[in-house]
Amino acid sequence: KLLLTSLLSTLKSKLVNNRGTIQILTDIDKDSATFKDLLMIISDTSFQLGDSEKVYFPKDLRGQALPEGRNIQVLVLHPVKDTE
Repeated sequence: KLLLTSLLSTLKSKLVNNRGTIQILTDIDKDSATFKDLLMIISDTSFQLGDSEKVYFPKDLRGQALPEGRNIQVLVLHPVKDTE
């Protein structure tokens, strides 16, 4: 958890003017405790889940690295806008 928090914080600082997205390819079940932990980390690092017209993974992505029968999804993270 600590490594992912650090990674997301670092990536957020690299977004120019808080614009752009970070996209995560995952097969974590949305009803699992692990997914809920991931959502908490996303929130704690000032990101929110959202949609994007530009997804940088092919929609039919399958291969040796992806387990058969798993629900693969792309999480699109948008930086939370500062309210200053």
